[in-house]
Amino acid sequence: MNKVLVACAGSGKTTHIVDEAMKVNGNVLITTFTDNNTDEILNKFIKKYGYKPANITILPWFSFQLEHLIRPFQLSFIDVRIKDIIMQNGKNFNRYKSDQKGYYLCGEAIYSDKIAFLAFKTLNTNELTYNRLKCIFDYIFIDEFQDFSGYDLEIVKHLANKGMNIEIVCDPRQHTFSTHYSLKNHKYSSEPLKYIEENCLSFFKIDENTLNGSYRCPQNTIRYASEIFPNFPQSNSNKLYEDGDGIIFVKTSDVASFLSKTPSIIQLRDSKKTLVNPKYPVSTFGKSKGITVENAIIYPTKPMLESIMKKDFSELKSKSDLYVALTRAKHKTAIIVPDKDYEKFNCIISHIDSYLI
Repeated sequence: MNKVLVACAGSGKTTHIVDEAMKVNGNVLITTFTDNNTDEILNKFIKKYGYKPANITILPWFSFQLEHLIRPFQLSFIDVRIKDIIMQNGKNFNRYKSDQKGYYLCGEAIYSDKIAFLAFKTLNTNELTYNRLKCIFDYIFIDEFQDFSGYDLEIVKHLANKGMNIEIVCDPRQHTFSTHYSLKNHKYSSEPLKYIEENCLSFFKIDENTLNGSYRCPQNTIRYASEIFPNFPQSNSNKLYEDGDGIIFVKTSDVASFLSKTPSIIQLRDSKKTLVNPKYPVSTFGKSKGITVENAIIYPTKPMLESIMKKDFSELKSKSDLYVALTRAKHKTAIIVPDKDYEKFNCIISHIDSYLI
């Protein structure tokens, strides 16, 4: 049966996908949401095996839909070869109907928020689309499934229902982007795993154990981060603890000193509006997803601080951002707090460090 593996931060999911792909006796497609992750998967093949086998194809999800679902048997009203993608940050509204070319295209470029709909429409209309895909690939690995939405989910369900061999890797705790914004399956827009649970359990088995150990984060860090999402099994660390590893709180007045004394550190913030020290590397919470650093310092939002103080994350809207920020570092993760509240926050350390016992 096809599998959905639920991964925690730093669990080695890229290594898992690469290793499993190498075992397949046949042609393999590995597809993932972002170009950065596509590059990371390719680099993992090179680093671990010295090459990428010719039977393995790696494509971003948009490119896969375009090359293998839309172009081969284009619907009759699409009378041009689609050559480019126009990236949309939100939903693109236009005056055309869904059976007209202008609904999807501007010239020879397709709107990114219409790719999945057109791909599903083509897949559902012409049996040759699936037959061709099945002739080309024996096995499909899908990474970053936590960012899938709308008709992407319908495509995955359709392929699995038709008999395609699929393995999905998903970390629902790290949902920081979406492939597009669609009214289709809107209630699953931030919970694609729930879509699988409610619509696809006859095609997929959910595995919450294989990738639930972190090779990046210390035990006290990954266990504390697990508290943000209590509905998932608590994760554990697979790395050796070193003295001083874990989460600490730093006064606002001590940030400059902490940065100067802590090697290989990155600053993490919600957006560019948050002022940081220009002398040190910086990233937003969302863009830091997937990276591993030695040490990190977090500029938390007010709601994040309130949730940490209350030890209750149920009302926090940016749960995934906080989870991502907490789980980037191999050693120290510092959270900046107001000087006047430092002692209150520092009392939480004993709770966090209790996970080391």
